[in-house]
Amino acid sequence: MTEFLTWKYLSEDAVAKLADAFEPSNCKALLAEALGLEPSPSNDLLLNFYFYAFAFCKDNGLPPNKVSTFFSILKEVITYDTTTPYSPHYPLSKSFALFESLLFRHSVSRPPHSTLVFNRSDVQKILQFTTDQYYRLWRVFKVACCPKRQIMKLKQVGSCDVEGTEYYSRVNRGLDKAEEEDIVVTFPEPVEEEEEEEEEEEEVVPGEEDGEEEAL
Repeated sequence: MTEFLTWKYLSEDAVAKLADAFEPSNCKALLAEALGLEPSPSNDLLLNFYFYAFAFCKDNGLPPNKVSTFFSILKEVITYDTTTPYSPHYPLSKSFALFESLLFRHSVSRPPHSTLVFNRSDVQKILQFTTDQYYRLWRVFKVACCPKRQIMKLKQVGSCDVEGTEYYSRVNRGLDKAEEEDIVVTFPEPVEEEEEEEEEEEEVVPGEEDGEEEAL
């Protein structure tokens, strides 16, 4: 069964409280509570985006059900983007395809597959806003909020002898750009064991010693 997102994250009461909040700090506090955003540098970045998204809704006179649906779509897309690593396996195109599918699911009346929440004008405005304010800065959001990765590199010198093994831990930091910090641990070169020389033992032929004694 197709899931519709109206009232999933923002209830009708929450939208009414947001409409009555004139101070940006009060509006952000309500958004953080409704969307489950704990205080952190990355969540502060997302909270600023959600604040401008609500300002967009007010400027365009969207009713509560459209506001709630739009925020639910944004929340679903951003959750996907911030829980997948920054890698070629999760490109911007996948994120935008998810956004489009959720938006059009709520723009066409074709039960039970889709429902009509946004009209054609709403869709055009939402696409324009999200492209300009989110996808234009998608890599910034991705670097700031996505899970961090550790990369291990093994370095071998020569055909047989291994001088050492280096371990790199790369951490992406920063909001505007990724800063890389490399931690290198070099393991010592293996010590070659010296071969012990085998002592040559003189062979004694049985009966040889007895023959010498008899000759004496």
